[in-house]
Amino acid sequence: MLRVAVATLMLVAGTWGSLGRVVAEKLATRLVMPTGMIWLLLLVSLLAARRAGRRDLILAAGIPWIALSLLGNGMVAETLGRSLEGPFRQIQPLESDAFDVIVVLGGGTNIGPNRRFQGNTAGDRILLTAEMFHAGLTRRIICSGRRIEELNPNDTNPARQSMMILKSLAVPESAIGLLEGRTTSEEMHLLGQSFGGSNKRIGLITSAWHLQRALVLAKRNNMELDPLPADFLTSPRSRRTTGAMILSCIPQDEAVWKAGKMLKEYMGMLVGR
Repeated sequence: MLRVAVATLMLVAGTWGSLGRVVAEKLATRLVMPTGMIWLLLLVSLLAARRAGRRDLILAAGIPWIALSLLGNGMVAETLGRSLEGPFRQIQPLESDAFDVIVVLGGGTNIGPNRRFQGNTAGDRILLTAEMFHAGLTRRIICSGRRIEELNPNDTNPARQSMMILKSLAVPESAIGLLEGRTTSEEMHLLGQSFGGSNKRIGLITSAWHLQRALVLAKRNNMELDPLPADFLTSPRSRRTTGAMILSCIPQDEAVWKAGKMLKEYMGMLVGR
């Protein structure tokens, strides 16, 4: 533990000397956050097991340390995100031709403790839908999503939450339809019952990282939907600075969260759901 503590202090001090106080402070902050602390404790356990010659403990500490090092790495999370979002990075939804219908998948809203409907981390789905309506790119919107009663005690479905927020953004209720479906697979099945084989031009708004799986499921239900990406989690390509690369190597909860979302998409495509 002493060796790890000394090495950590030397890393922070070296960063301060070469990249400045602000970068060093951010590095230290990441190290004392829960994810960083768990990473350091696993490293201490790994080194202690190695010193004791305990192969079983080396594996017990080494496997989760490596997993956290990878899944919590900002560059790994960015790479996974780009693999899913890449096909849609050049699409500009507000420059599209008009659509007969725009479908916005649920998942961009929740209910606050004051019972107010609000956008969550994927709330850009709702914002983009309202922007496209007010730009005259559609006169018909379908909001999808039904709560899973066993997991969500709230009494309002995501589809209705989306509708209520769109109404507050001056989209008339008469332009909004609701579609149930607890999962993306169910949503596409229900959409296919109404639009399968249709010649209508239908746009699909969902998070960019979710589009690949949603479009595959749409094709299985005899639909060709136009992707309208929202809620990108990756950033524009740019040169990585030394400071950014150092910080990326310290596991952080945001990177774990992003990597988890991307891996969930790949698992969904693997099992066809």
